[in-house]
Order: sequence, then C-alpha cells, then structure tokens
Amino acid sequence: MQLNVYSRHGWLLLFGTLFLLITLPYTWASAQIQGPDQQKCIDALNKNFAKVAKAQGKDIDKCIKDGSKDKLENPTIEDCLTADNKQKVSKAKGKTVDAFNSKCDETPDFGPSDPNTVNQAAVDKKLDLIHQIFGSDLDDVIFDQGEDKDGAKCQIDVAKAAKKCQDAKLKAFNKCKKAGLKDESITGASGLEGCMDFGGDSKIAKACDEKLGDKISKKCPDSVDLALAFQGCDTDDP
Repeated sequence: MQLNVYSRHGWLLLFGTLFLLITLPYTWASAQIQGPDQQKCIDALNKNFAKVAKAQGKDIDKCIKDGSKDKLENPTIEDCLTADNKQKVSKAKGKTVDAFNSKCDETPDFGPSDPNTVNQAAVDKKLDLIHQIFGSDLDDVIFDQGEDKDGAKCQIDVAKAAKKCQDAKLKAFNKCKKAGLKDESITGASGLEGCMDFGGDSKIAKACDEKLGDKISKKCPDSVDLALAFQGCDTDDP
C-alpha cells in the first residue's frame, strides 16, 4: 500500500482505502435467490460479524491508549489486542453462535454460513486493519505520552476515528445487503460485495472523510511525523 503525497489530505485518502479491507467470508455459488429462512441466516450472521468487529475494535483502541500511558494489564500492546480483558469480544462471539442456532435452520447458498468462521474473520480483519495502519508490531510504533504527547494523542484519535469509519461502513453494508436479498437483486456473493460500494453515502462521508479528516488535521500537528506514527503505511516518494 503506497502513498506518494506527504500531506494530511494524502494520508486521509490512504486510510480510506484501508477501510475496504474488512469483508465477510463468502461461500461462492451460482446466482440463486435466497428463501426467507436463508435470508434470516445471512442477515443474522452479517449483523453479528459487525458486532464482533465493533467489540474487537474497542479493545484495540483501549490497548493503544493504555499502551501509550504505560498502563497495560498485559505485558505488551500486542498481547493486549487479543487478551479480551473484559470478555466483550467473547460475549459478542457467543451471540453469533446463538444467532446461527436460532436463525440458520436452512443454510444459505452463498454468504457466511458458519458462526465460528464469521467470528474469527471479524477479529482477524480488525487486527489486519490496525496493523495495516500502524505496522506489524504496535509495541514498536505507539508513542509514549510521557515522551511525545502530541504523537500519542494523534495515534489514539486516528485509531478511534478509523474504528468509527469502519463501523459505519459495516452498518451500511448490512443495510444494503438486507434490502438486496429481500428484493432479490442480490443472488450471489458478487452482489454482497457490491454493497461495499459506499459512493454517495452521506453518513459514510461524514464518518470516513469529515471526522477522520478533522482528527488528522486537529490532533496531528505538523510536529508529528505521520510516516513514523503510522508505519504500516508505505509513503515512498514518486
């Protein structure tokens, strides 16, 4: 992932591309209209995917914040990311399994069909995203607030804004998917992927452009080296 512009606007564009990395695990099949029970199953698993991802995202934000203050419950930030200290991720995962047991009497022909796969994908994609932004080891890149308060605040606030952007996109995806299954315009995995096109969505624009842009411009002063703060982003000059 490369960015050839050393500007706050350029970094915003880069983050916008990263948010498309979170997608659901699909089962591919030829075009088929899904019956009511199959639609309920797809809807339930997609909805709970978003909830698990949201819970995991909150844990990640807390780990980054606590790590910057040297207040971790776990030895390292990386350990913290998957420790699930408050068990909120586990609780969300349990609800995915419950939803599968109550809503998936008829397995869909496409889309997610296994609760454990959905749960793991939700966690993995959030972890992948945060590492795409910060780099492979957050312990090496997250600033200590005692040494660089501005840099640490920049990282914390951008991570929070990134999570909110992704949560908004998952919500929009689920809304699009539910409507498409109901009106039979979605008859395969490619139709589900089509719901990842968020062009013209004012709520997505607000969460992913306006608010994220505000965080970068307001919380990341010129004194903060963005290439150092977000080392997962390749910023080679042209």
